[in-house]
Amino acid sequence: MKYILVILPALLVGCVAGFWLGHEAAQVPPLMSVMPESAKNRPCERIREFEIFQALREGGLAHGCETISGHRVCRGQLAFISNQRGMEFFDGKIVRVTQGKCFVFDGVYRYTDRERRERNVPMVWIRER
Repeated sequence: MKYILVILPALLVGCVAGFWLGHEAAQVPPLMSVMPESAKNRPCERIREFEIFQALREGGLAHGCETISGHRVCRGQLAFISNQRGMEFFDGKIVRVTQGKCFVFDGVYRYTDRERRERNVPMVWIRER
């Protein structure tokens, strides 16, 4: 009986650790953090800022923001912003383009949501005007 009480927890810990290590290894490889050449020729978007609602290792999922009656509303265009040039993201961060720069859409970011549905959103890059 003592033997089972010692072996069972060790087996359980091993299975859980194996699951998490396997889960981490199964993730999609990191995205490129340098804007692709194709994005350099894309037209600038009217959106001037995005709010990150879920920070990820390789970037962040964000909603486009607009000003309505003097208030920022960030429930617009859903997109993925790559962490180009080492930008760091956190939930709630506002990403703005400065004078002479703009957002462009180029490519698609695919992920699985909490309900295990496959989602595709446009990738957003920041480029010079």
